Amino acid sequence: MEKVKRDVNRVDIAKLNADELSGEEVTGGYILKFDWGEDAGWETNFETVTGAPLYIEYVYPKGNEIMPQQEAYIQAYIDSLEVALMATNYQHPNGQHYSDFLDIPSFVDFFIAEEMSKDIDGYKLSSFMHKDKNGKLKAGPIWDFDIAWYNSDYCAGGEYTGWIYNENNCEDLDLMPQWWERLLAEPQFVQALHCRWFELRENTLATSTLHNYIDQKSNELNNAQTRNFTRWDILNEYTWAHPEIAGSYQGEVDNLKNWIENRFNWMDDNMPGECPSLSVLDHLNATKNSLQVYPNPSSREGQVQVQYTQFNPSLSLKLYDVNGKLLATYPTNAAKKQLLKTNHLVTGIYYLQLGAEVQKLLVY
Repeated sequence: MEKVKRDVNRVDIAKLNADELSGEEVTGGYILKFDWGEDAGWETNFETVTGAPLYIEYVYPKGNEIMPQQEAYIQAYIDSLEVALMATNYQHPNGQHYSDFLDIPSFVDFFIAEEMSKDIDGYKLSSFMHKDKNGKLKAGPIWDFDIAWYNSDYCAGGEYTGWIYNENNCEDLDLMPQWWERLLAEPQFVQALHCRWFELRENTLATSTLHNYIDQKSNELNNAQTRNFTRWDILNEYTWAHPEIAGSYQGEVDNLKNWIENRFNWMDDNMPGECPSLSVLDHLNATKNSLQVYPNPSSREGQVQVQYTQFNPSLSLKLYDVNGKLLATYPTNAAKKQLLKTNHLVTGIYYLQLGAEVQKLLVY
């Protein structure tokens, strides 16, 4: 609920001064959002899913502070992104792919946050984006989830099935950008989404993890909820826009847990894309070993650190693709760790092998 603004402890992007009007200086930082269109911004050259004008608002710099050269830069950047995203081959006429403008990992995480909670305001209201100097457009931070998580009885918010990005029964559909329909039709994006979702489902978003978290928090709030519902006796009353009357605090907790379990199971069954099939190297990776790779999953624009407990100068570290094709060979060192760049890799599954040990690396 904190105000979304530029700050080292909030949206950590560069400060954009009024005299930064060209070159590298004008490339960031910016914060933008999709919303009701009540604040200063501009209409892009593309439309919403209903054919209405697509409007983007300035958040930082504010509309009354942004300089004309800065406006021209960020509008041209968004236009180049949209031209590429809407193209049949997802490429700008100058040859740049939409992913040269848009940060896929952040948009993947944004999609997951909106869909797992079934936020009916998602994508079109309170939907922020930001861009740092010399950086790509990133989604987020996420904000405004008061009618998410089984707390809405319209726009199919109370149902655990269906995607909210293409829900067509919402009154504010005129605000929905076409971006998400295009992203969900693009193989690189849906593969990254599929891999990321099921990677998170193994631990962070496992049903048991969330249920345990909810139980912990509901116990912490138990005394407070007693005072709350003594003061406001509404557990047996309809309150906007809650889809179900449980009649008790524990009933509300149980309903939320049941909805989450059903929602996540539905997303498991309907998540588009797929991770590449596992290669013949998989049998070597059945158990944990001394070859460690992190961060894993890793962005394809970054680097990973590889550590190993044994050093043998006769052995090399080898990188394979999912089909077992050798992509690169790296000499090892006595420090037993090294950094490997991943910016030459495409989204997918890879394997690092050192002697008989293999570690799977997911790049998104």
